[in-house]
Amino acid sequence: MYKVFPNPAKDQVRIQFDDAQAAERLPQIIRLYSEVGGKEVRVIEATEHYATAAFNQDRTIVISVGDLPRGTYYLRLVNRDGTSENVRLVLE
Repeated sequence: MYKVFPNPAKDQVRIQFDDAQAAERLPQIIRLYSEVGGKEVRVIEATEHYATAAFNQDRTIVISVGDLPRGTYYLRLVNRDGTSENVRLVLE
């Protein structure tokens, strides 16, 4: 399980993963798409974050969104097996 917050967001979005979630179940890539036109605006190689001390402390990935136009976006968390989950995100 994971939690995306704050939503609505201003400058940063955090994705916090459950401590019990096994490493192999964590997403491999996180993509951020604009609702308008479906354009991809961020790609985060999530696996690069998993070995950092900051991630190991609170199991959180921080995504900067302060430079993006305000509106509705979708976070797509892509798993190792190719499946994905989408989260609707509002930037205000």
